[in-house]
Amino acid sequence: MLELTIDVSTNKDFWKRVLTLTQSKTETAEVRLGVSHDEYPRRCNERVRELANYLRRAHNALSAPSPPQPAPVPEVVSDEDRQEAEGAPCDQAPKLTLPIRQLSLSTLHPDHLELWVTDQAGHLWHSWYWTSTGWQPWHEMEVPGSVGAFAAGETTELRQDLFVATDEDVQHRHCILEGSDSTEGTPPPPERNATWSPWQPFKKFPGGRIEQLGLATTGKHHLEAWAIDQAGGLWNSWLVDPDDWSEWSKFKTPGRVLSTAAGCRVDGHQDLFIATDDGISTCRHESRWGPWWDFQPQLDGRRVTRLGVSRLTAGHLELWALDGGGSLWHCWSRHQDEWQPWKQFDTPSPVVTFVAGQRADHRQELVVATDTGLYLSSYLADGEATRWEPWEGLPTASSEPG
Repeated sequence: MLELTIDVSTNKDFWKRVLTLTQSKTETAEVRLGVSHDEYPRRCNERVRELANYLRRAHNALSAPSPPQPAPVPEVVSDEDRQEAEGAPCDQAPKLTLPIRQLSLSTLHPDHLELWVTDQAGHLWHSWYWTSTGWQPWHEMEVPGSVGAFAAGETTELRQDLFVATDEDVQHRHCILEGSDSTEGTPPPPERNATWSPWQPFKKFPGGRIEQLGLATTGKHHLEAWAIDQAGGLWNSWLVDPDDWSEWSKFKTPGRVLSTAAGCRVDGHQDLFIATDDGISTCRHESRWGPWWDFQPQLDGRRVTRLGVSRLTAGHLELWALDGGGSLWHCWSRHQDEWQPWKQFDTPSPVVTFVAGQRADHRQELVVATDTGLYLSSYLADGEATRWEPWEGLPTASSEPG
């Protein structure tokens, strides 16, 4: 077993509070990471990095006032693609301002996470995270029109796809990180080139204006786009070949759809959830789509405005729901059709919108946007310590002076 010794002879008061998690009564703590050097050398390195990140966040949480405040505002660079985004700051560039309209998450590698947001003006922004360097400044991505809805997701490791719906049509592009499809060995450095393809018109959407856009997968090399039209109709299009998509198809639902989310519990399967005026319904794709049924348990008496899905590992699925009062709820399942009761999730303030996702196996990420900022929490279920980390304020830019 890999053990890490932490010297707490300085700043004893703070570390005493942290080390209560390990039940240590000495000035050093041997933290068991639960990974064998011989069997999983890469995972050992990951766990050391995860522990370092956890201790950093714990220090911030114990030192900062409550609720957490966003980090200092970085400079903002306007760009068309990732390579241009690495250029010099542009003082005349637009600034990401609150409130946030929509969020999305995508990933290229277990050490990478990318956060996407749209502001009220329809601008699309992104910031990305590597375990070795942390979060990068916000960059505006040039889009052929004002963004009404968008979605980001990954088809395979080292490739992410981005869809935007404008007033005119749906546009699509993808980003490929140089390297192989393997996670073995040393993680790719953050300076590795990540090349975005040009924007291309997607399949013509026959349902008019798209109100919500989402992406889901049933495993490697598969991606499915879900769209809600103005009348609450649900549509889907799926990847047929590596760069060939099906035409949009109308998906029959038991009522007007307010929000939708889909997730993959195990490879080859997909669970689809919708919120209607009558509650939450679900159906499942195995060899084909099954019938709709009422999801249990229901959020009785609460109107759901947005749904989200995440998972920790194969067999686990977590459903998230935002109600009309800005409260965030979640329930989870480790076995098919066996769901835990809904539980309200503590947030820094009422939530405007949110996104939940997975960066690596045994780890899920949650980002919420409130009227005061963006906040991130992570859940790591690998070993004895399985808990949501304290909220971390993410930087945003304000149009106000100072």
